[in-house]
Amino acid sequence: MNITFAHSKGGVTKSAIASNLCVWLHKKGHNVAAIDLDAGAYGNKSLTTSVGQAEPEIPIYQPADSAELRDLLPQLAEQFHFTVADAPGGFQSTAQTNIELLKHSDFVLIPVKPEFDAIEPLTVVEEIIDEARLENPLLEARVIINCLDGRTRTGRDPQSIVDLIHSICPNLRVMRQKVRVDFSAFQSARINGTVVIQGGRSPAQEDLNALFAELLSDMIVSIGRHSQQQASTANS
Repeated sequence: MNITFAHSKGGVTKSAIASNLCVWLHKKGHNVAAIDLDAGAYGNKSLTTSVGQAEPEIPIYQPADSAELRDLLPQLAEQFHFTVADAPGGFQSTAQTNIELLKHSDFVLIPVKPEFDAIEPLTVVEEIIDEARLENPLLEARVIINCLDGRTRTGRDPQSIVDLIHSICPNLRVMRQKVRVDFSAFQSARINGTVVIQGGRSPAQEDLNALFAELLSDMIVSIGRHSQQQASTANS
């Protein structure tokens, strides 16, 4: 199962959630690999840093371009139960790499903050997803709402964010589980060289555990549905 985290905007905690999912899957006993394609500020790769510090047993791959990625992905699919990829930002400038990645992905997860400037670019992400689906029609897409602040109106009423997403991209599904803003948990994880789900109990840890459990359940349902579709097609 290949899972890709993607967004055309930076600062939406894409790499942070991807890192936590890598470690969560590993802790559940799954054979998992990380793919880091997102060079952050000053060339730092936060997925590589976070996963490498939190769980050194997880192998991390950094393909240099779309051609290397195209050769790598089928190999990893045979070796690992899961691959978790952090896609490059700037979808227009890295379109070919993103399309190549999504052509080999089963799920694409799109984290957003409850802010219009993080939600409006979803149209760009959806265009890339649609292009990838020309060769990978079974690609599933989910939006993750994170950094919800209960002190704000949108934090108290996340349905308004869901409605805004659906008004901009009606075909994108939104995960039921949301992730509350929890700067102390993420900061503590960075300081201690770990990830949130390995830290002390916190709202973010609870939310991420619930989110990943929902995701795993959703993937199992999708696999079953796709198997039935393929069987039906083969028999027709």
